[in-house]
Amino acid sequence: MRLALFEGDGIGYEVSQAARRLAEEMFRFMGITHEIVTVPVGWSALCETGSTFPSEALAAAREADGIILGPLDLAHYPAPGLGGLDPERELIRELRLHSRFLPARTYAGVTSPFRPSVDLLVVRDNTDGMFADRGAPEGPFEMMPTPDLALSTRKVTREGIENLARSAFETARFRRQHVTAAHQADAMPVSEGLFLQTMRDVAADYPEVEYHEESVDRMAAWLERDPARFDVIVTTSLFGRILSQQAAQVTGSHRISASLSAGYSHVMARAHHGPALSLAGQNVANPTSMLSSTGFMMAYLGHQAACDRLIRVASTVQQTLTEVLARPEWRTADLHGPLSTHEYTDLVIELALARLGAAPVA
Repeated sequence: MRLALFEGDGIGYEVSQAARRLAEEMFRFMGITHEIVTVPVGWSALCETGSTFPSEALAAAREADGIILGPLDLAHYPAPGLGGLDPERELIRELRLHSRFLPARTYAGVTSPFRPSVDLLVVRDNTDGMFADRGAPEGPFEMMPTPDLALSTRKVTREGIENLARSAFETARFRRQHVTAAHQADAMPVSEGLFLQTMRDVAADYPEVEYHEESVDRMAAWLERDPARFDVIVTTSLFGRILSQQAAQVTGSHRISASLSAGYSHVMARAHHGPALSLAGQNVANPTSMLSSTGFMMAYLGHQAACDRLIRVASTVQQTLTEVLARPEWRTADLHGPLSTHEYTDLVIELALARLGAAPVA
């Protein structure tokens, strides 16, 4: 098993090293030969190579089974022409990571207005949509014919939605077997019509999975009223970005949620938070998001390879994080606990190994 590790900026070094330690211990327990290659991206890479995403990083990612990407300080990067590339966007485009998985769930001890528990997953398109950097090869899909007129064009492709839909249905098969497509066909009957028709075509291949459709505005309302009714929500990029943030907020998991991007042959675990520059180097960052994303990546790789060992370990990692977050004395400072980044990571690894039967817990 080969992983590429990109630490990123700010607290990226600390949380990505936590992910490295978790991955190494889990692979060692499973007896899986592994290699984790670290290549600088972000500010450190810019200082060394003149680019926030040097060619060496892409080469390492292409050769890896999985990628771990730490948080990025995109807001302060120079212009692309001066080397300020977005490493995540470059990886998504170059590796064709067509789908993004964004879980949102409640945790005991983490503030949320919803009980009983919520456990849902937003799967959103990663390569099409209404974002300026996903448009034409020669430039963005935004234009300004006059100083008082701005236009945006939205891209929806059958191939993109087919990939997205299959990602959602395949994932639902291992969850509660329920998929809801969020759309706005009333306002955009052509592009959303293609989205829905493609979703229906793919749904026919998964008769064991219950399939429903809901307008985005009603979906937003239901997430406020009764998010527990949903299992897998699938939608296009802009709607998915909004709904996933809303779901994370209403469940209280916005700082600790996982994020995973996957394509035809690559998968990338990503921290679901920013670089927290003011906390860098203090050993106080909460690595839960990065650890959860790494566990999610293991589950994805396990299902792809039909490897029960990986699937079991990934499930154990998630169970362990749930257990740790439920105990005030086991949390980091942002959740009013006493543990440092290193202590928290040590505890998660120790408890996970104990659950797997590899070591006792003191």
